Parts: sequence; structure tokens; C-alpha cells
Amino acid sequence: MRITNNAEQELSITGTHNHLESYTVPTPMPLTIPAGGYADIIVRFFPEELGQLNDVLTIYSQSLYADSLPQLIARQVILKGSKTDNQPPSAVIEPGDGSTDLPQDTIITIRFNEGMMRADGNIIRNDDLAGIVVFKENDENGEAVPFRGNIDLWKKVITIRPDSLKPSQTYFVSIPGETLSDKSGNLLVETVSAGFTTEAGSDVFDDVFQSVSVFPNPTKAYLQISYGDHRPSAIRIFSLQGRLVGNYHPGNRKTGFIDLGRQASGIYILEIDFPGLAKPVSFKVIKH
Repeated sequence: MRITNNAEQELSITGTHNHLESYTVPTPMPLTIPAGGYADIIVRFFPEELGQLNDVLTIYSQSLYADSLPQLIARQVILKGSKTDNQPPSAVIEPGDGSTDLPQDTIITIRFNEGMMRADGNIIRNDDLAGIVVFKENDENGEAVPFRGNIDLWKKVITIRPDSLKPSQTYFVSIPGETLSDKSGNLLVETVSAGFTTEAGSDVFDDVFQSVSVFPNPTKAYLQISYGDHRPSAIRIFSLQGRLVGNYHPGNRKTGFIDLGRQASGIYILEIDFPGLAKPVSFKVIKH
């Protein structure tokens, strides 16, 4: 900004004032301008928020007239600036991708880093969410999951409440790309998605537990374990003090064998992990 001194004596600019922190004047003060000369004042604009930002800059010269009377000369300048958003919005789905053993009453939230609207420029309403959010079993090609949706007042958080979730079931949630945009018109370009799995219900756990048999018990050496129609992922043996004394990989067989012949007589805990169960199936084993 150039300031011209049209007076017949030099002019000393002693300070400036404005209201918004987005505008700053780094030029050192006081700034002396000779008679008939000019000087430049730097005004910097670093906005922290979006939109049009207008301000008033007051430039003043404070001095003594006739060496005794205070004199203040001031001029005001209108400052106009704007900041546009050209960055695409982003979103995060909770629970995160790959989450497991979630309760069947899990609520899904989709959080955006800024307020959103539909890609056609219309406001997002709760009734629109069924056509925006993809919620299916297994993957994007699975059976649709009924849900109730809500978006907050600021259009930054979508809350999804499923009508019901099945035990030991994988679910897929997504918002396809280019269906939403921020308030500056920047599209959510990439599809945002997450998959998660629910925990087994008590009826599923009971079914697995009833299908497993351990024989003979008590035993002098070998234990035979039958899994029925289920396939375990891991088998462990613990002492009553919690010390791991055996760790076995059952493979894809209906029956497994464990040798306790070298273990001391006493009581042991047999734990068997099954896919989809939040906790292991456990048995008390007696070794003679």
C-alpha cells in the first residue's frame, strides 16, 4: 500500500489499527514520509477461516502541533480478502475397517472433517441417508441391511443404527465417491468404506461348546478332542497357576490328540479357539 505525503512538511506515520487477525502490518513504525514524497506500507493477509473477510485499516499520525498541542491525523482503508476451499473433504468410519468381536447393538458413525451437502448442492436430510450410505452383509455385493440414519445439525456426523445385527457376521459400510461434497463444492472423490465382524451370540457359543468332546477325562496321557462340525483355530493347555504348558495347531481335522504323558499329575485347563467366537471354549482336564 503506497502512502503519498502532499503536505509541505514531512509526515510521520506512527501506527495502524485493524480488527481481524487475518490482516497484519509488519512495516516498522514510525514511518517518516518526506514532503511531497511517498512510502509503502505492507499489509499481509493470512486467513484462518473460509469465505469473504473484510476489515478496516486505520493509518494514523500522532504528533504535537506548535510543540505543545496534540494532533492526530488518520485515514481509513477498506480491506477486502477471501479464502476459498479447494481441498476435497475426508471421512472416517467407526468402527474401523477390520474390527472384530463387536456387539450386536453396535452403532456406526461416519465423521467428516467439515460440513457436507449432497453433490447436487442440496442439503442432506435424514431421509436421504438410505440412498447415500451403503450398508450390506459381507461386502458391497451382499444383502442390504436395514437401518435408521441421522445426520447432525452441522452436517459433519452421520449416525447409523441397524435394525439388527447377526452374530458372527461380517458387515460392509461405505459412502460411494462423488455422492457428497463440502459447502465449497469440493466432491468427496474417493469411496470411504469399512468392514467389521460381530461377536458370536450366546446361542452360537453354546452350539460350539456342545459339539466339542474331550475323552478320556481323567487321562493318564492322551486326550482325544472331537470338534463336531466346527474347526478350531488354536488349542492351548494351562496349569491351574496360568502357566502355558502346551500350544497346538489343530489343522483342518475333525479330531485332535494331545499328549499329557510328560506333565505332572493334577488339574489343567484346556482352551480351544474357534473363528467367530469372542472367547475360547474351555474344559477342566484331570491328569493322573
